[in-house]
Amino acid sequence: MKFERNNLVATFMDMVQAGQIAAPQRRELYYLRAYRLLLGLLAVALTFGAYDREWVRFGDLHVTRALAICYLGAGLVLALYALNEKISGPVELVLGLLVDIAAISLAMLLTRGLESTVPLLLLVSLAATANYLPVRLAMGAAALAVIAMLAAVFSHGIGGGAMEHVTANAAALSIVCFVVAAVASLMGGRARRAEALAERRGAELVDLDRLNDLIVQRMRTGVLVLDREGRVQRMNESAWRLLGTRRRGVAPVGQYSVPLAEAWQRWRATGEQPHSHTALNEGGDPALARFLRLFAESDGLTVVFLEDTRLLELRAEELTLDTLGRLSASIAHELRNPLAAIQQAGQLLGESQELPARDRRLVEIIDKHSQRLERIVRGVLDLAKRERAKPETVELETWLTRYLDEFRMTRLPEGDELAVFTPGRGCEVLFDPVHLEQVVGNLLGNSLNYGRHPERPLRITVKLDAPADGGLVLSVADNGRGIPADRVEQAFKPFYTTGAGTGGTGLGLYLCRELCQANSAELDYRDAPGSGACFVIRFHRQGLVNHEAT
Repeated sequence: MKFERNNLVATFMDMVQAGQIAAPQRRELYYLRAYRLLLGLLAVALTFGAYDREWVRFGDLHVTRALAICYLGAGLVLALYALNEKISGPVELVLGLLVDIAAISLAMLLTRGLESTVPLLLLVSLAATANYLPVRLAMGAAALAVIAMLAAVFSHGIGGGAMEHVTANAAALSIVCFVVAAVASLMGGRARRAEALAERRGAELVDLDRLNDLIVQRMRTGVLVLDREGRVQRMNESAWRLLGTRRRGVAPVGQYSVPLAEAWQRWRATGEQPHSHTALNEGGDPALARFLRLFAESDGLTVVFLEDTRLLELRAEELTLDTLGRLSASIAHELRNPLAAIQQAGQLLGESQELPARDRRLVEIIDKHSQRLERIVRGVLDLAKRERAKPETVELETWLTRYLDEFRMTRLPEGDELAVFTPGRGCEVLFDPVHLEQVVGNLLGNSLNYGRHPERPLRITVKLDAPADGGLVLSVADNGRGIPADRVEQAFKPFYTTGAGTGGTGLGLYLCRELCQANSAELDYRDAPGSGACFVIRFHRQGLVNHEAT
């Protein structure tokens, strides 16, 4: 028996922890405790003060009085345990229902004259408990109550001999208990689901409100909300900064800014928006105010947007930089003609046989720096005249083979090596041919200028891969020293160069990445196998067409 009882208690606790028995509200527990204590007090008063009444009779007065006192004591003990948090709410509900079933069933057995009234007292406890039970457990609780009360009812019927009347009362009592338990359980479950849904919706609304408030607070445009009387109800950080005040909270807008209050009054009277930037306070930054009714059908709330003049200045600065870029390109273009004349004059001087050694050194300096200046001019012009990409279908292997053959003949110094590896099949990509030539040419030029190792000859490896996963990759690698890991990201920034001795402009890799992005391709860097630098282009290709290897 002890083993079975422990299993029953463990099963009950598992159901509580699993949430099958919901935790009741504290206020409802207070009401249920008060109801149980009130029943106990009435039972004690009735057994001790109304034992000689005609409408109620007791089978054994002493036993009935003891039962009333025990019921009142059990209610007090249960309430004290719950208040001291020695038992949980679900445990209190179930234990209280068991106490009520036992007490009311015994009261039905020991009394005469209240057979139809006493069972109704149990319906309150049964409904309150079933409200937090699933339907299956609620039906079990109702069955337990019906069995206990039917035992008392039939005891009355057998003793009195009125079995027909007892059977009718028992049937009615059973139906009422099951209906009350089922309705209470279903309504309680629905109420809890609705409450949980309301809590979730409320939490979502709170999160949305916080998100909206965060967005408004982080806006660069100042935002204020004014009520009908012109009091500031809310403002974001930008508005607080533009107003230049330490004041916070609900206050008339005139206390924040007199010019803003005047502009708001004028807008309400005439509907005219301000047309010029005005300092909101003495010594403050100028701002342009815009007023908007929060609700079209009423003018109770007004939203004020304050446009920061500094943001407009930043936009103007961007336009200025763009204009300066165009001007730089124009100047660079104009420098090409005199620069060409300087280079030609230097070449003529260098060819003279009568030029002294000291002057020849000066001619070399002129030639070196004029070439560097030419590269800078070319880079600025390329950066300025970059046009929108016009992608075409390019058969990459054929194009690469033709371009590298020309590169060997015209630009590859004697003694340097250029190795090419292709998949031996057609690889069609979408790329602007002019941009493609510029990108590959710049990458090869970088290898020539910066990829040399002092202890071995230069080897440039160009490899075209068409992996099985559907990608298409073109890599240009050298056997030099590579780029340090902490300088890889800087290498793609404009005007960054490590080739101080070669006169680099720092625009080549930046232009290559920009041109690749314009053609939906990606340019990245990785260390070459062994040593050296390797630049990888991942193409957005039109498709792969298989041909027999040549």
